[in-house]
Amino acid sequence: MVVYSGRTVEQAIEKGLRDLNLPRMKAHIKVISREKKGFLGFGKKPAQVSVEPIIEEIAHKLIAMLLKW
Repeated sequence: MVVYSGRTVEQAIEKGLRDLNLPRMKAHIKVISREKKGFLGFGKKPAQVSVEPIIEEIAHKLIAMLLKW
């Protein structure tokens, strides 16, 4: 699992997609933590997301299993 950080969730996602050279539709994205603005600049924290490629073969098998169910 690779974790990417950014000022916002969207910026962290874009950073991960760019780094992995993936379109959004072929990535599994999990928000780990949202950004915190803090008070007067104190306690400010970036957003963190996990971005992983979707393995199409596994996705097709899972869809086939769900359709049979």
